[in-house]
Amino acid sequence: MIGTRTSACSLVLVLLAVSPVTGAGFEEPDDVGAEALAPRPQGEVHRLDCAGNPRALWEAEPVVQYRDGDEIHQYWILADRPDLWSLATPEFESLGRYRERVRRALPDTSPLGMIRSNRERNPWLDQEYPNEDRVNRQVEAGVGRHRPMNCLESHVLAYQAKRFPLYEQPSEVVALFVKLSETPGGSGEGDLVKVYLAADDDPILPKPNWAVESVEADVARGWRFAAVFHNHTFDHSPDRGLIPVAAPSTNDLQVSVALEERLGLEAILVTDGFSTLELSADEFERLYRSVVGGKK
Repeated sequence: MIGTRTSACSLVLVLLAVSPVTGAGFEEPDDVGAEALAPRPQGEVHRLDCAGNPRALWEAEPVVQYRDGDEIHQYWILADRPDLWSLATPEFESLGRYRERVRRALPDTSPLGMIRSNRERNPWLDQEYPNEDRVNRQVEAGVGRHRPMNCLESHVLAYQAKRFPLYEQPSEVVALFVKLSETPGGSGEGDLVKVYLAADDDPILPKPNWAVESVEADVARGWRFAAVFHNHTFDHSPDRGLIPVAAPSTNDLQVSVALEERLGLEAILVTDGFSTLELSADEFERLYRSVVGGKK
C-alpha cells in the first residue's frame, strides 16, 4: 500500500484503508475541493439486457457517492436477471476498439497465452515478484476457471473503456457486486444486484472506501457480497512493458481473504479484457495460503 492509493506496477487491488485485521474505520479523502455527496439515496432500479443492442451501463444514471475530477465512486441498482451473467455478450464499441488494438500487439490473446507472453517479455518478474509468478503458474496449472467475460462484466469494463481508451491510456476499474434475492438461487423477479464502481483515469486504483462501507451496510441488511471484479491493464513504460493477465496478484488475494472473513465475499473475478478468471472464496483462500503461507 502506497499513500492513499496503490501502485500500478505492483498490479494490486487495495480495498481497505485500514488493516483487514482490525477493520477500524475507513480513510476519508484528503483531496482539497473534492466533492462528497451524502446522504446516499437508494436509487432507481435499472434493467440491462445483453441481447441485440442493449441499453449500456453508461446510459443508466448512477448514484454518485464521491467524485473528484476523473475519480469516481458510484453505484447502480440493477434488476438481477439471468442474462446479466450470460456469456453471450454484445461487442461494445469501446471494448471492441481495445481488443482489436491488443490483437495487433499480441500473437495470442487467450488467457494462458497472455500470461506466457507477460513472462516472456518481462523475464525479471520471477526475480522481483516471485509470489506473483507462483500465482500465475498455479493459474496456468488449472486453479480457478477461465471463461469469456460475462454480460455484466462487459458492461462494467466497456463503461471505463468509453471514458478512456484502455490500450492508449491504460486504466483499471473495480466493481463490487452485492445481491438481494427473493427467490431460491437468485436471478428471479424482484431480485436485485448493486454494482459499486470505483475508477480514475490511470492504472492507479483509488481505494473504494465508499463501496466497502456501503457493502458492509448492505450485508447487515441481508444482501450477499457476491463478487469483486476488476481488470488488469498494460504498462507501456520502456523498462517494463507489462501485459494484463487474468490472474490475481498476491495483494488481490490478501485483500480478498480479508473481505471474505469480514463481509462474506463469495468470489473474485479478474479480467485481462478478453477472459475472466473466477475464483471462489475457498479457491482464493487456498491459493493465497499456498503462495505466501498465510495463516488465519
